Amino acid sequence: MSKIYLIKFSILLLLFLSLFCCTTPPEKPITIRQFSALGLERNYEFDYSKEYLLKHLNEKGMVVFEAKKKGRPPQPFYIKIMATAEGPIAEAYPIE
Repeated sequence: MSKIYLIKFSILLLLFLSLFCCTTPPEKPITIRQFSALGLERNYEFDYSKEYLLKHLNEKGMVVFEAKKKGRPPQPFYIKIMATAEGPIAEAYPIE
């Protein structure tokens, strides 16, 4: 197999998994206190309210949105928040 074929196959597999894998709502809803404990507002600027993000997090189990890291110059990031049994987990991915 050629490297190009393997790369194309990997990309298609990644797209398939990201489009057709679904998340489930958390067993116990995430509270505004748990969400605020992530401290996203200290490091990032985003257009959505905490309540809006929390509503979608509790409905879907995961929420992904675009944000800008505070600083000069502001850097764009994707923020992914997942609801787990222990509470919410946030991950940041730079947009290049």
